[in-house]
Amino acid sequence: MGDQDPENSDSGPSKNPRPAVKRTSKACEACRSRRRRCDGLQPCQTCVRSGEAMSCHFRIKARPGRALPSVFKAMSPPTAAVLPSGPSLDALDPPHPSPLFFELVQERLEGWARDKGKAVDLSVDTDAPWSKFMDQPLPALPGDPQSRASALETFQATYKAYFVTTLTSSRASNLLDRFETSPESLTPDQVATVLSCLCLGRERELALRREDDEGGPVGMDTEEETDDIAFFRLALAALDHWGGASPTALTALDLLHMFLVNRGGPNELRALLGRLAWQCKELGVHRTASCRSYPRADKVEQLFYGALYKDAWFATLYLGRPYFTHGEFEHTWTTLPSKDELRRGLDAFPFLVDLTLIENGLLSSLRERPASFETAVSFERRLSAWWDVFRTEQKREKKHVMLNFAEIRFHWLRLMLRAPLITHTEYGMTSRAVAARSATQILRTYSSLSSTFLFGPKWSDTRRITTAAHVVILCLIDGELKEDEAKPLAEMGLELLRRQRHGCPAAAKALDSLKTLMDLGGIGSTNPDDEDLGEDTEDYTVFFDFSLPV
Repeated sequence: MGDQDPENSDSGPSKNPRPAVKRTSKACEACRSRRRRCDGLQPCQTCVRSGEAMSCHFRIKARPGRALPSVFKAMSPPTAAVLPSGPSLDALDPPHPSPLFFELVQERLEGWARDKGKAVDLSVDTDAPWSKFMDQPLPALPGDPQSRASALETFQATYKAYFVTTLTSSRASNLLDRFETSPESLTPDQVATVLSCLCLGRERELALRREDDEGGPVGMDTEEETDDIAFFRLALAALDHWGGASPTALTALDLLHMFLVNRGGPNELRALLGRLAWQCKELGVHRTASCRSYPRADKVEQLFYGALYKDAWFATLYLGRPYFTHGEFEHTWTTLPSKDELRRGLDAFPFLVDLTLIENGLLSSLRERPASFETAVSFERRLSAWWDVFRTEQKREKKHVMLNFAEIRFHWLRLMLRAPLITHTEYGMTSRAVAARSATQILRTYSSLSSTFLFGPKWSDTRRITTAAHVVILCLIDGELKEDEAKPLAEMGLELLRRQRHGCPAAAKALDSLKTLMDLGGIGSTNPDDEDLGEDTEDYTVFFDFSLPV
């Protein structure tokens, strides 16, 4: 009854002419199929009132085929370098005006090695092992209903249990049931969401299998070993073929980002972040007023802050321009997440949003001018204030593993500020002390994470571990660290890279070059046979008192 139009329910004739109905040039798919009046907004008020805002979407292109196989047949392989309906990545990512801080460290160490008669390449490779698959024709849907149900169950027990707050377990199960029994009832963004869940679940199953095989190399020789990649590509293809924007599509991309963090390289991550930013801006969720028009169940604020958090995280590693530039977005919470949502969706924690804003502001500053002592002092004041709040949160949440990554981000920002000043005649001494301290803490924190499922062969972690180890060697050369101080830290870096090398080609190369630097510095590894040292990395001596103020 709620779908009836009151104006059409009048049985008697009207004495006065009915006022002209204001019509819109388009209607969402739900209103179109049910012959309801639509106001053309995203989401429309009719869907909001009926509780269907999450699935409200507009037909951008011709309706894809009803049967799921024909949907995939109609899709062309996604182009990773181009946004669905926006500018190219090159237009959004102009060249950086100054050398990247880790490049400065690498160049100095390469020059030092040359002076000792050894040529060494310290650059970190950026290719994902499976990049070649992106140019191939779209694969068939992997597995059968039973294996896909198993993948969803694994997703629910891992990623959903720890991180995902924007998709309920019941909704994920319902989407898979409809996917298997009546795929024509799903919209393209819903198809992408269920495929994203299956992608993450299958990725975790394959990772657990590799752990059972004692950490063997990541296999890509059979179709089964690349099922997660197939789910990823099909999910992207569903969104690209559709070309629209919705909170559901934003949820799918948020899930796919988790997959790329574990399995992708910087080029794939950069392209996906472009899609996330495009969705946020199309929906208007980067503006507080627009967010208020969405029902709380859509969780668009958490999705936006998650996208902002991921954008800043990646830009500090790749040092490209963030897709959300400083001053372009608003960041006032209109509805705070629940305690359970905050506990699991840590990218929605207010104090982590604050760290993201510091990152975004620093990157915007570095776009205009190279790092300077004044820049370091200005942002370190903000970081010190943030650190006080973080320590309080750390005590409240105790040992939540994701807080470790927040601490790594904090020290990585300090390296960004101080590493370029290591050789400065006036500020070099204090900068070397800060850099040595932060590099040490990055290695220590990764070591504490190395026994958890969060630590794996990731390009992003390899980038940070390698740079932290390089800073340790640089501090040894400059006399900030003694040999007996630098050696255990460098060996900690070696051990972390050993654990990453099987699934990350960049880690294998970084491992070899770090061993060369250690030999040149007189602190050669005591493990020349390259054996796994087990779980003993946390027992290394630490030479800083981290209870002191930052």
